[in-house]
Amino acid sequence: MRRINYENYEETIKESVAELLVMEKEQKQARLRDRVRFVRYLKEGQAKTQPEAGAMIGLQRRQSQQIWQQYASQGLQGLVSTGYQGGQFYATSPPVAALRPG
Repeated sequence: MRRINYENYEETIKESVAELLVMEKEQKQARLRDRVRFVRYLKEGQAKTQPEAGAMIGLQRRQSQQIWQQYASQGLQGLVSTGYQGGQFYATSPPVAALRPG
């Protein structure tokens, strides 16, 4: 039988509920907003476990664990960063010509 280790999320999560609410409202992408909401639910005590918090926003157990691991290792900023650096891709003529048959 697995032993469940409940963390004290109120102490573990450094940001205040007010800070989490502001950060949640600033997010334009629903996926990132849900990540912040996940942490807020744990901080407020609305959810006692990661799977409970995940279920409240429609996540599976493993997704909840991954979000928590990301928060624990990178903090809130790591949780809401998309990693997208922008830029444009321009296909040049020689590589495109090499793909054409004949």
